[in-house]
Amino acid sequence: MSISIPDKAMFLSDVLTLLFILTVSGITLNYRKKFIERLPHLKKFYDLILLSFTIALAGNFLDVADEFEINGHYLKSVVLNQIESWLFAISIGIISVGWIITLKTITSSKVKIPLVKMESNKKHAVHIDPGLYLCTDDEACNVLFASLLRQQPGLLISRNPPNIARDNIGVDKVPILWITKVENTNAVHPTNLAYLLHTLITFFEDQNIPKVVLLEGIEYLILENGFPAIFKFLATLKDYALLNNSVVLVPIESRAHNEKELNMLLREFEIIS
Repeated sequence: MSISIPDKAMFLSDVLTLLFILTVSGITLNYRKKFIERLPHLKKFYDLILLSFTIALAGNFLDVADEFEINGHYLKSVVLNQIESWLFAISIGIISVGWIITLKTITSSKVKIPLVKMESNKKHAVHIDPGLYLCTDDEACNVLFASLLRQQPGLLISRNPPNIARDNIGVDKVPILWITKVENTNAVHPTNLAYLLHTLITFFEDQNIPKVVLLEGIEYLILENGFPAIFKFLATLKDYALLNNSVVLVPIESRAHNEKELNMLLREFEIIS
């Protein structure tokens, strides 16, 4: 049996393309878990990209195979060329669908926070200037948050599931965002800070009225993102709270922070309880 390659230049080009797509596919597959952990809402897009690479690999493998001539019979044929064209067309189509899904996800995937305010109690009205405040006493912070909820709509962001978080606060109607890696309604992945910030800004700006936010689990967010990223996140959140006449309460555990981190927090934010 004799095997030859009539068009060596085309064969080399097809092999290099195959190796390139194979390398990119391998790298993409290797980073899948980390990507989905950070951006779980883009999982469908990532998997569609992997699928398109797999189909492109099949098409490119046929490209390489049909460059061979075996016993004087050239493997290249109209049928193979048609199959290759369809495979590449399907691959491009899948990428296009994935991109459209991603655009819709990025532009529309935000949690709509309902504006809920408890029954007002003017005798026990509390006034706090807009901004972001640290709390070192969890119980006092919860009481303050519940008091402010009687004057303005609020939002609770917690590491606990909604039912547990509401029981801890003693308020049954407040909307809750659950910081978790579990896919769930009104859940936010701990590393998706951009999405969380965007959701909070949208909440602040809704109807242009004062709001109050209780942000629990800051140490967990630091564990997942690092202190510098969370410090910048809180500083940005403080600025938006000031712009929108709103209050953000952040319980912290002093023992969980080193001296440098505590000094940075105390320079930027006031302790309220």
